[in-house]
Amino acid sequence: MTGSPAAGVQRAAAFAPPVRGRLARVAVHCATLLVVALPAMVAGARLGDAPAPHELDLLQQALSPATAAGARSEVVTMFAQAAVGAANWPADAAARLELLGHARLAQVFGLLLLGVLVHFCVLLARGRLQALLACVCLALTAPVRCDGFVLRSETPAVVLATFAVLLLQCLAHTPRDGRERTTWSHWLRVFALALCAMSANGLAVAALPSSGEVLLVPGIVLTLAALQVFVRGLRVRVRRSLLAVPLPAINRRLLPWTAMSLSSPMVAWWLLSRFVLGSTEALQPTYGMHEVLPAAWLPRIGTAALLLLGGVVAVVRVGVRLGRAGRLGPDLVLLVACAVALAASCADPAGQDRLPAAVALAVLGSEGVRAAVVLLRGRVRARELRV
Repeated sequence: MTGSPAAGVQRAAAFAPPVRGRLARVAVHCATLLVVALPAMVAGARLGDAPAPHELDLLQQALSPATAAGARSEVVTMFAQAAVGAANWPADAAARLELLGHARLAQVFGLLLLGVLVHFCVLLARGRLQALLACVCLALTAPVRCDGFVLRSETPAVVLATFAVLLLQCLAHTPRDGRERTTWSHWLRVFALALCAMSANGLAVAALPSSGEVLLVPGIVLTLAALQVFVRGLRVRVRRSLLAVPLPAINRRLLPWTAMSLSSPMVAWWLLSRFVLGSTEALQPTYGMHEVLPAAWLPRIGTAALLLLGGVVAVVRVGVRLGRAGRLGPDLVLLVACAVALAASCADPAGQDRLPAAVALAVLGSEGVRAAVVLLRGRVRARELRV
């Protein structure tokens, strides 16, 4: 009897596991969204704080360029106008503060985009757990935790540069089947990714000309790939002959990175001439911000140790993978981008905004936290075995 109570109980029991599985997936997705949005939420909690010295000048330059002096970037202008539209610059001080509070919503939205991009970059390179750790570390960095609410030109530059890194990772994420690389669809995808990555890097430089180090990432990846291919070619030459070296395959592998290395400066120069009004030297980075590492010596040493551990683990893992597989991967591109950002941050003067280095710190910090957890777990297991 299909209408009996026993049959109803059986149907409910058969229906319960799929429902529980869907609810669990929904809960996991909601938790992931909350972690990804954590940097934006941390910054949004301080929207009502007092304005920084440069914020009102930046907003006035975006809303009333005729009365503002100096050069300006159209990329930063569109970013500052994103939350207030074409509003007029008020004469009353209280109205200016209220308008600045609305304009800071664009800053929070920029950090939300940055959290999403960091999540996808680390997801391609290291997996979901590592990506969530990177978002948490990004929210804990001083440029986000202490100065995340401040409207500044570094935010669009960092978002565009991180988007370019994500596109370069997608370009390095090539299929293992070599036959697909000879199709027109593959080369069309490569051309589209390369063009979008160069445009994103060029717009980042147009937003902040002092962030020109982002143009070095394709060239450094090309150099590492060429060195690796040269070493493998020598091995083939010693074992077999010079004719056995797969030169067409090597050219296909290096061609996109060579083209980007040569074309990125030209694309950036063209975008600078289109989006920067005035002298590019007049577009200075933001000063008077917090430093990357904590001021107290004990948290400073702990943070530096975690970053050092994460950097060593990342370099060893990427080097071993590149030596064994002989292929460029998203982890290599992400590591190169982090190294370039940290090197540029170390060369910058004290007091300059460190938001361009926050992504690199978040990535290396997540590596360090994960490596520390693995080491501690190994120590605990070894102690339990001895007991």
